[in-house]
Amino acid sequence: MNQIEQPLNPWIHRMAIITAVVAMLPIIMGALTTTKEAGMAFPDWPTSDGQGMFSYPWLKLVDDMSTNNESVKKFLEHGHRLAGTLAGFASLILMVLTWLKGSNKTLAVLGILVFLAVCAQGVLGGIRVELNDRGLAMLHGIFAAVYFSLVCITATVSSTTWGQWKPEETNRPVKAARNASLIYLIFLLVQYTLGGIIRHPMGDMKAPVNEHLGFGVLALIAVHVVLVFVVKTKVNWLRSAMRGVIILTTIQVILGFFTYVTKFGMGSMRVVEGSTGQVLSRTSHMVVGLLLVASATVLTIRCFRVNRLMNNKKPAEVA
Repeated sequence: MNQIEQPLNPWIHRMAIITAVVAMLPIIMGALTTTKEAGMAFPDWPTSDGQGMFSYPWLKLVDDMSTNNESVKKFLEHGHRLAGTLAGFASLILMVLTWLKGSNKTLAVLGILVFLAVCAQGVLGGIRVELNDRGLAMLHGIFAAVYFSLVCITATVSSTTWGQWKPEETNRPVKAARNASLIYLIFLLVQYTLGGIIRHPMGDMKAPVNEHLGFGVLALIAVHVVLVFVVKTKVNWLRSAMRGVIILTTIQVILGFFTYVTKFGMGSMRVVEGSTGQVLSRTSHMVVGLLLVASATVLTIRCFRVNRLMNNKKPAEVA
């Protein structure tokens, strides 16, 4: 407990934020790569058409992207690889900072987990290419949310509020908010996984569209339950996290509607495969879904933190 309350190196938190921002680059490029079905633009890995990561003439592909779809796919896939490498370097720096003076054991463990996660994500993506396996492509997309959530957890635990929040700021129970936020997070993880299966169809396997929609409705109900419990705590730190979850949930529902329409059509609206609207809606839906999972994770660990501090306060009050 006291170890967490010691003054932390502010650069750990800053680097965690920087890593989160950098991590969005391969996530966005990866989402576009999947939408454009460019995951197998290169048959090899870690090289690209036999050339090294940094020696491949990536920017030269721009010259004929308007007329050559293969150049578009190679531009996206190699850009995804370059962005992933950048995220790896950022994660390495973050891990090193968590092991220097001004850190603690919790952050040191998180630093290792973040770095191992980004390495595993890179290797998973590479094996997916080598084996040309859509199942691994799906896992690669799902694990991106795990990696990004770990970075966000590190940013939260290294924040000033994490160490300085005092139980005196509220006398309201937090256990209900903690449990509700955890259940909501589980709903989101199932929903995100089902979405990944839809984006990476495997053989004759039927896309779980109805299941995806069903869990979406359940998650929408659950988020309102979480909102009620979080508001009752009167803890601004939790309310601010809840605000982000509500905003992202709203955006995700809207994007989900447009994604459904551009993929399956509705009424007089016809599906135009590969249209700009379809690419943007499907890609944005995946990216916002990942951000929503990470935001719900942050809300959940904040609820656990506050609940723990409140429980530690009770014996002192009795004494």
